[in-house]
Amino acid sequence: MDEPTTPGPHPEFCGLLQEQLVERLTLLQEHSAVANQITMSGVQFTDEPLERIQRLYRWNCDHVRTPYELAERGFGKSSDIFDPRSALLQFMIAATPNDAVVANILDNHDQIIAGMTSWFEPQLVGNNNAVLVEMINNVPDAVSPVKAKPVYIQLPDGDKTMLIQSWRVSELDLIPSQASDLFAVRG
Repeated sequence: MDEPTTPGPHPEFCGLLQEQLVERLTLLQEHSAVANQITMSGVQFTDEPLERIQRLYRWNCDHVRTPYELAERGFGKSSDIFDPRSALLQFMIAATPNDAVVANILDNHDQIIAGMTSWFEPQLVGNNNAVLVEMINNVPDAVSPVKAKPVYIQLPDGDKTMLIQSWRVSELDLIPSQASDLFAVRG
């Protein structure tokens, strides 16, 4: 898999967020060591900004390296350029708030992919043209089939830009205009 030599915006953001998290934890430890207070109610002191930073880090950064780790474990295959299922599972690992779903995907990756079914449907583009998009069923933690089509994204790489093949995925709603578009980068 082609990778930029520089981290890119997502890992950079996570690095800065991790620095803020460490800084806040250090301040909290210094404060509690100096104050050494015990509350009469027995309720522990909570630091709301720290909790927000931890939640942001968990939601945005816990799986920033997942695509690379899965590729190293052999989950990414050369056929993934034509098959969005592996990228879709990598995206679901990062997108789901359900830890049991994450564990299931990591433990049963190949079986889950084998259980997914797909078909192609035309999607109108403009007034007179249509393209085929792949519809994927049995995606973990998805409530309806997922629509996938290949796209290319630009990622910074030092003083140049790389063009990376990716998949645009969206879960279908009852009203197609309300489908939520998401991106899953090829793993």
